[in-house]
Amino acid sequence: MRTIAAAASVPDTTAPCPVCLSSDTTVFFRGRDRLFGFARGTFTLSRCRSCGSVLQVPLPDARVLEAFYPPGYWWGNEAGSPSPSLRLLNQLEGGFRGFVNRGHVRFVIRAAGDPQIGSHRRSLLDIGCGSGTFLHLARSRGFSCHGLELSSQAAAFARDHYGLDVREGGIGSDVWGNRTFDVVTLFHVLEHLPDPGTALLVVRSLLRAEGVLVAQVPNVDSYQARLFGRRWYGLDVPRHVVNFTAQSLARLLARCGFENDRIGH
Repeated sequence: MRTIAAAASVPDTTAPCPVCLSSDTTVFFRGRDRLFGFARGTFTLSRCRSCGSVLQVPLPDARVLEAFYPPGYWWGNEAGSPSPSLRLLNQLEGGFRGFVNRGHVRFVIRAAGDPQIGSHRRSLLDIGCGSGTFLHLARSRGFSCHGLELSSQAAAFARDHYGLDVREGGIGSDVWGNRTFDVVTLFHVLEHLPDPGTALLVVRSLLRAEGVLVAQVPNVDSYQARLFGRRWYGLDVPRHVVNFTAQSLARLLARCGFENDRIGH
């Protein structure tokens, strides 16, 4: 496995929190890439005293951040493994992914309402859609489904395997023109973005009037996070650069013009 060396730097703890814009932060801990061992070096996380978010400092730019991801991070549908044990693990992971995504679909329906009203199938855009499992299940419940995905492999799989309208690009990519959607979903996307506020403003422009956004992030104030501390899986150093509490996410959404409707755990 190849490794990426992170450039050494002095953390700028005075940089404003991208969630609440406060500069009142304190060092939370310094850690390494424990999950993959891919990004080499030590990374500093600070906690914002104002909103409780935990931030990587300094926040990496897009080029540096991209280098933190091992091949296949965004997409778990690698095929053709010669090992029976790995094939079994892939099958188990696929079953678990289906279970989780069916729960996502149920939550979206509770939050957004009926997928189909009369003959009108409500449109849904999933940003960071991966290989399309969630969209495939949402379409079976009545949504008109579309996806946006950074990984060309995952986007191609979603199109070829599920026949989905998935386009390649990141948030802000001009791949939808002036099109808007009834529902936009962001499952485990915002914590990867150094500037989640700007991303949410882009998402707002993709929503129709009275449209619904469903966003899911790890909760850095959860019982699980408190129990495991710096060893909590949800931190995923250094790929999760902004770690939210439920309150800080609601605060950011309100700042970006959204009305908070419900929170699920």
